Amino acid sequence: MEHTTLLSTRLEVSLERLPAAQEQALAFVARPNPIANAAHHLLSLQHPEGYWEAPFEMDVRQTAEYIFLKHIFEDVDIEEEQALVRHILQEERPGGGWSTYHGGPPDLATTVTAYYALLLGGFTKDDPVLQRAKDVILSQGGVMKANCFTRGYLMLFGQMDPSSLPAMPVEIMLFPKWFPFNIYSVSSWSRAIMIPLFIIKAVWNDSYITPGPSCDELCPEDCDPHSLPQRMDAPWLTWRNFFLVANHIARMYEQHPVHWLRQQALAKAHQWVAQHMGREGGVSAIFPSMVNACLALYYLGYDKKHPLIQNEYNAIKELKVIQDDQAWIQPCFSTVWDTAWCLKILPELGVPKEHPSLVKAKEFLLEKQIGETGDWQERIPPVPCGGWYFQRENALYPDTDDTAAVLMALHPYRDEAKVQKAAERAIRWLWAMQCKDGGWAAFDYQGKVYECFNEIPFAEHGALLDPPTADVTGRIIESLALWGCNIQNPNIQRAIKWILKDQQADGSWYGRWGVNYIYGTWAVLCGLQAIGFDMSRGPVRKAVRWFLDHQRPDGGWGETCASYKSPSLKAQGDSTASQTAWALMALDAAGESNHPAVKKGIQYLITTQKNDGSWDEEAFTGTGFPGVCYLRYHLYRDHFPALALARLLKPFSQGFARG
Repeated sequence: MEHTTLLSTRLEVSLERLPAAQEQALAFVARPNPIANAAHHLLSLQHPEGYWEAPFEMDVRQTAEYIFLKHIFEDVDIEEEQALVRHILQEERPGGGWSTYHGGPPDLATTVTAYYALLLGGFTKDDPVLQRAKDVILSQGGVMKANCFTRGYLMLFGQMDPSSLPAMPVEIMLFPKWFPFNIYSVSSWSRAIMIPLFIIKAVWNDSYITPGPSCDELCPEDCDPHSLPQRMDAPWLTWRNFFLVANHIARMYEQHPVHWLRQQALAKAHQWVAQHMGREGGVSAIFPSMVNACLALYYLGYDKKHPLIQNEYNAIKELKVIQDDQAWIQPCFSTVWDTAWCLKILPELGVPKEHPSLVKAKEFLLEKQIGETGDWQERIPPVPCGGWYFQRENALYPDTDDTAAVLMALHPYRDEAKVQKAAERAIRWLWAMQCKDGGWAAFDYQGKVYECFNEIPFAEHGALLDPPTADVTGRIIESLALWGCNIQNPNIQRAIKWILKDQQADGSWYGRWGVNYIYGTWAVLCGLQAIGFDMSRGPVRKAVRWFLDHQRPDGGWGETCASYKSPSLKAQGDSTASQTAWALMALDAAGESNHPAVKKGIQYLITTQKNDGSWDEEAFTGTGFPGVCYLRYHLYRDHFPALALARLLKPFSQGFARG
């Protein structure tokens, strides 16, 4: 508690130093030390090993799919399953069905997945929960309209004909890297999910079926369980139609493959999966790829107790979160990401960089820097890796966004030789990962991005690719600026040119990894300001006007995940702590810290802060696949509002830093 007392004392001193405008903005404050409280709260959440790791929440699909896996592996623990079922029941929407985010509309795939998990969990079809879910499913066209991944799970239980699934010929493994479509032209997560699916589809037969309850009631009478739900467009000359025709040809080939070609492709896919298994974090360290890898080897004839399968299975089980009498499954851990942001934010809150908690976090992050080669190497000239990943462990899949966040977090320690060396490696890697058009993607270098590939039937989730994005590019620019890069750098000029071209007509930027335009515009403005861009220029002024036009009456900002499907809903939604913080930091970067709207935003954050220094936020403000799945980072509600207050009330936070 010593550090908290010190922060509070210094805070009282800093209050006397506030400019008149900021003093007026704080006149209403019920608690005198919001920044000290926020710092104390964040410090209290740190794990003894030095990292931060908050729950990382998605919708109920992965909890339901975990139930599927336990049944396939004949490893059902009744008590555990009941806890998982209780969580699914708690997340049911008013009126029935399940959504992909809190407060969202019923989603077909999520509702089908939850429905079947409850059937496996012993629910009868006349149960009111299932009756409501069935009504939702049928109102949206029935189970055949659910995505192919959902239908694929039902196939494993004998409830879906394989012919209703898109073609996924394993021979794709043999496509050379110079061919426009190959396993390295798609995103890293797609690769890790798809390749095991290629194996499953290639070896599947009825003998693999895990007996499960029938769900015929989810099929309308007029549906065809033997054909794809997608239909040809008019006009005829579209990429969608092209890939539907290609899918028809590929399905005929799947039924009559060339034996030696299939065996060669299967061997290559098998080798890829086996080489990516056996690591502590699992394949790609995300739930879908780990489950698919387990099933691929299982259907290839591996024993369920084989070390490779058991390693993945154990990694999957570690993703379980137990809360009271419920349990749910995270998509992955967010350890490095959470730790990087906390380490960056706490010094801005006034916690000395020499504080033992921060020194521990710094050492933790330095240990997590990657030195080995992964899939990212396939499309760029040889370069040593210096990146960081998102999770606890994921050495084959560093990403540029986490690397930028860690670079920002390590900046206060830039005088230390080992930190300087780590930063040099990371920056060299980031330059190598800059895409051809000047922006940065999250996981892979991209030359030409073939958006048409998202029209492939098995890519119906629309996230097959990893193109450059404004939010990632903005954050990387901000991190490079801290480490001495300036706006005259030709590569920075390329990045800025790409960012300005990517701006929306109304002044906002799309947010790929956070919800949504508020997130993207925040990341861009902070990056531009840090690198020395003239913030009086038109693109910045348009972004400022966009923020001011979308402030809510309570002083905050909010945006729901619905804006991904309907851009007309951008920046519309109840105010949230994290999104208000992003808007405030964006306006501050644009030079608007004294604007009345900013003072209202500060008031919103301080009055909604709880006595322990935290904030409430049920909204999903993180993004997995836009339009498909969204994420709730449980730390976003705490560390971003704290950072915004520290920046907007600079004397308030710098006072106790000077001490």
